[in-house]
Amino acid sequence: IFGGVTLFYQHKFLSGVPPTLKMFVEGVLLGSLHEWTNQGLGAVSSSIELWVDIDPHLLLALFIPPLIFTDVVKLDLYLLGKSVVQCLILAIPLVLAMIAGLGIFVKFLIPEWSYFLVFTFGATLGATDPVSVVAVLDVIECP
Repeated sequence: IFGGVTLFYQHKFLSGVPPTLKMFVEGVLLGSLHEWTNQGLGAVSSSIELWVDIDPHLLLALFIPPLIFTDVVKLDLYLLGKSVVQCLILAIPLVLAMIAGLGIFVKFLIPEWSYFLVFTFGATLGATDPVSVVAVLDVIECP
């Protein structure tokens, strides 16, 4: 039911909104409704409880390989060979700078957190989302 309603509103009113944002908002709404009704949504509540208790390693093992496979199938090996050095030069220092910057900023906001915790937090927030990057590259028709 929720999928059908989401598709209807997506095509009718929300065609310009990114799908990941729509899924996030729908997840927040369903989770909030699940809590407000004290898990009284029947099968939906049962499904939410199953997803909450899923092993994170299983989740990664199920969802990451198809995402990587999709990108590898579209990969242009010639273009990769010509741009791998530039990608590494840009990616590694900038990701490390993002982790350090976010870690230092969070340490000033929450001084009682340890440096290990703030830099782990920075690494979590600072990593680029490969799904979003691929979606943006598809929209701009990048090879």
